[in-house]
Amino acid sequence: MNDKTFLLISAAALGLWLAFVFGRIVVYWLQLLRMRFQPNETAEADRASMPVDVAAVLDQAGARLKALDFEYQGTWLTAPLLKGGDIEPTWSDLYLHTGSATQASVQVAEAPEPGLSAAVSFTTCYPDRIVATENRRLHLLFPIPPACDGQDALATGIEGHWASHRNRMAAMPGPAIASPEEVDRRVREFRASLFPFWREIGFMQPVGDAWRLTPGGAWRYLRQIMAGNRRLAALPPPADEEDLEVRLAADLHAWRASEAINRHCAMSLRSKVLWFVASAILGTAAMVFVNSWETVPLILGVLLFHEFGHALSMRAVGYRALGVLVLPFLGAVAIGRKEDAGPWEKLAVLLAGPLPGLMLAVVCLRLGIADPEHRDLLNSIGIMALVINLFNLLPFTPLDGGQMVDTFLFSRRPRLRLAFFIVSTVALVAVGIALSAPVLAGAGVALSFGIPAALRRMQLLSRFPFDSGEQPMAALLECLHTAPGRRLPFAHRLRTAQMLLSQVCGRAPSVLESLGGLSAYLAAVALPIGLLWDTGTPQEVFAHLVRPAAASHQPPDWRGQLAHAATPPERWQVLWNAGQWYEEEDDHNEARQRYQEALAETDLMPADESGELKRLDTRIALARVSGPDEALPSYLELLPRLRELPAAERQRLAEVLEALYWVDGRADAEERSKRLQEAIAVRESIHSPEDYRLFDDRLRLARHFDANGDTAGAEKLLLRNLEALSTLHSDSAAWLLEPTAWFYIAHGRAGDAERLLSAHAAPRQSGQQTLAWAYIAQGRNGEARELLAQQLKEKRNKSEWQRMQIFLDLVHGSAGESEAEAHWLQEAAKLKDTMGHDTFRGVRSYIRHEAESRDWERMRGMARLEAIKRLPGAEDDAEARPTTSCKAPA
Repeated sequence: MNDKTFLLISAAALGLWLAFVFGRIVVYWLQLLRMRFQPNETAEADRASMPVDVAAVLDQAGARLKALDFEYQGTWLTAPLLKGGDIEPTWSDLYLHTGSATQASVQVAEAPEPGLSAAVSFTTCYPDRIVATENRRLHLLFPIPPACDGQDALATGIEGHWASHRNRMAAMPGPAIASPEEVDRRVREFRASLFPFWREIGFMQPVGDAWRLTPGGAWRYLRQIMAGNRRLAALPPPADEEDLEVRLAADLHAWRASEAINRHCAMSLRSKVLWFVASAILGTAAMVFVNSWETVPLILGVLLFHEFGHALSMRAVGYRALGVLVLPFLGAVAIGRKEDAGPWEKLAVLLAGPLPGLMLAVVCLRLGIADPEHRDLLNSIGIMALVINLFNLLPFTPLDGGQMVDTFLFSRRPRLRLAFFIVSTVALVAVGIALSAPVLAGAGVALSFGIPAALRRMQLLSRFPFDSGEQPMAALLECLHTAPGRRLPFAHRLRTAQMLLSQVCGRAPSVLESLGGLSAYLAAVALPIGLLWDTGTPQEVFAHLVRPAAASHQPPDWRGQLAHAATPPERWQVLWNAGQWYEEEDDHNEARQRYQEALAETDLMPADESGELKRLDTRIALARVSGPDEALPSYLELLPRLRELPAAERQRLAEVLEALYWVDGRADAEERSKRLQEAIAVRESIHSPEDYRLFDDRLRLARHFDANGDTAGAEKLLLRNLEALSTLHSDSAAWLLEPTAWFYIAHGRAGDAERLLSAHAAPRQSGQQTLAWAYIAQGRNGEARELLAQQLKEKRNKSEWQRMQIFLDLVHGSAGESEAEAHWLQEAAKLKDTMGHDTFRGVRSYIRHEAESRDWERMRGMARLEAIKRLPGAEDDAEARPTTSCKAPA
C-alpha cells in the first residue's frame, strides 16, 4: 500500500467518522425541532400514590436533606412540559429549611448518576430576585429569565450543593422572603413568565395551541447540553453512592421517560419522506463525485431496490420506527427496531434485501441474452445488481451476510462475536485495499474505532444472566452498574443497554436452526451464481474484482510452477503466463526473457498444429516487447507463414500487419496503406460485433486516405464503422460518432455532423463538445455556448484538462462579442492559476500537438491554441515543450 492509498483511506475513515458524529448531532437537533411544549401546571398530590421506584429514589435524598435540618412540606405532581404523547407527570417532594426560608425540591434526575440519582434544587426568594442553585443539571434546563439567578454548584453531593447555596445567600444584601404565600406567588409569577421570555429571546415560538423551539433555539440548547456534558466529564465522581436498588430505579425511570420522548418525537410519514429525499440528494451528489452520471441511476436504483426489500420485510414481521436512508459514499440503509425479533424473523429481514436483488440480476442478464436491442441496459442493471448484492452477502459485519453469520453462529457467544467483529473490520480494510476502494477500507478503519466499545459490550454480555427471568433492561443496567472499571455516564449506559437489548431479548437459535439459517445463507449466495454460470458473467465479475489486487501483488512463483511442469507444453504455458504477467506490468525486459525461454520450449514440442501456433504466438510476443529495430525484421519474417494460416487463426496476421504500420518507418504511404487494408480484410473475415481493433483500423485508414486525397474512400470506411452502432454500448458508439462528425466538419459539412450527433444522442462530454463545434462551424455560436456552458455545470464529473478545453472553446465561440469573450478568458485564466504550472504546460502541449497534426480536429487545436496564447502569463511557456506524451488523461 503506497502513501497515496494510505492517505485516501485515512481521509475516508476520518470523513466517515465525522459524518457519523455530525449526523448524530443533526438527528438530535431535528428531534428537538419536532418537540411541542405547553405551560405545565403543578398541583399538590398524595404521596401514597407515588410509584414505588420514584419513592425509593426520593426517600433516600429526603433522608439526607432531613440531616441538613430540612423538613418535609408536601408532594407535588407537575404536568409534562411536552405536549401530547404518553409522557408521565413528574413527582417531586418539597422540603423547607425554616432557618433560611429555603425550599428544596427533589425529583428523579433526568440523567441519574451514582450519588446523584435524585435531582435537588435549592430555591430562596428575595425581594428583587429568586436565587436557585442546581447541581450538575443546569445545562439540562431551558434558559432562565433574569428574575431568577440560577447557578450550578458542580458539587459531589447534597451537602456540598447546600453549602454552595448558603454561600450565595450570604452574599445577598437583604433578608429572604419568609412568607409562604409570598414565596408561592413569586414562584407562580416566575412560571408564568417562562414562555413569554423564551419567545422574547428567540428561543421558542408559538405554533397553534403549543410552542416549539426555533431552529436557533434548538441549536443553542443542543450546544448547551454538549458543553455541559463535557464539563461534567471532567468533574470528580459524587462522594456517596446510593444503594444499587435506588440507582437501578432511577435509571429505569429515566429510561422510560427517554423512550416516551422518543415516541413523542417519532418522525411522521412526511418527515421520513423528506429525510429520504434529502439523503437521496446527498447520496446522489456523492455518487456523482466518484462515478459518471450514466451509472448513478443504476447504482441508486439497485441500492434502493435492495433496501426497500429490507424495509417491506421489517414491516411484515412487526418492526417499528421504519425508515430508508441513502448514505453518501457508503450506499443505503433500512432502519427499524424490534428487540424481541427471533432468528427466523432476522433471517427473513436480512435475506429480503439481497435475494430479490440477485433474482433481478438473473432476470436482467438472461433477458439481455435474448434481447439484443436492450442488451446494454439489461446487462448494466444485471451486473450492478449482481455485484452489489453478492458483495452485501460477504460474511463480514455489518454487511447482511455478516449479520446472518452473527445471528446463527455467535448468538449468546459474546467472545466469539467480538472476535468476529474484529475480523470483519480487518477484512473490510483488506477488501477495500484489494479492490482499490478507499471508502470501503476507510469504513473498516472507522469501524475499528468501535472495538473498545465492542470489548465493553462483550464483557457485559459475559456477565449477563440470560436465564434469570428478570426484565432485560433492568438486568443490563445492573450489569453496567456492577461492572469493574470506569463507570459510564448515563447517556452511554443507556445507549449501550439499548444496543444490546435486541441481543438479550431475541430467542437464541437451536443447533438445527443454526444449520438451517446458514444453509439458507449459502443457498442465497450459490443460487444466482449457479443460474448464471453458463453465461460466464460470475466469472467475469470475479476476474474484474480481483484484477486490481493481482496487479499490486508480488509476481507469482513462476520457478516453482515450472518445477512442477512435466512436459514442454506445460512448461511453455507457465513461461507464457509469466511473460504476459510482466508485459501487463510494463516490465518488458523480464517479459522478453520469459518469452525467449518459452520459445526454447516450443523446439521440444511435436511438429503439429498446436505446437506451431504456440511457436508463432511466442515469436509475435517477443517482437512486441522488443525495440523497433529488432521487432521490424521479426514481423517481416513472420508474414509469409501467417498468411498461410487457416481463416480461424489469422487474427495473428492482423496483429502483425497493424504493428508493421507503426514500426516500419521506411515503408512509403502506399505500402503502409496496403498493410492496413489487409489487416482490415483479415479482421472482417473473422469479425465479431464488438471488434474494436477493426473499428480502430478503419478509422486509422480513413485518416490515411483523407490525408492523401481520397476523401470518398475515407468516408466509406467511416460509414462502415457506423453500421455497427446498434450493437455497441453507448460510450463505444460515441467513440465512433465523433471522428465521423469531425470528418464532416473539416470538409465543410457541419450540418451533416450535427444531424449525425443529434440522431444518436452522443452521451459523452466530448460528443457534446463536438456538437458545439458543429454549431460554431455553422455560425450558431449562441447555441454552441449554451451547450458548452451546460457541460461546465457538471463540475464534479470534469477534470481540470476538460474544463480548460471547454473554457477555450467558449472563448472561440464568443469571438466578436467582447463582453462574453472577456468573461470566458477570465474564467480560463482563473483555472490556469489554480491548476499548477506543470499541468498547464501539459494542456498546452496536448493542444499544440492537435493543432500541428493532420487530423480532422486540427481546426479545434488551432482555435484553442490561439485562445490559450491570450491568457495572462501564457507567453512564459511559449517555448516549453514537455518531452513526455501529449496524450490527455481520460
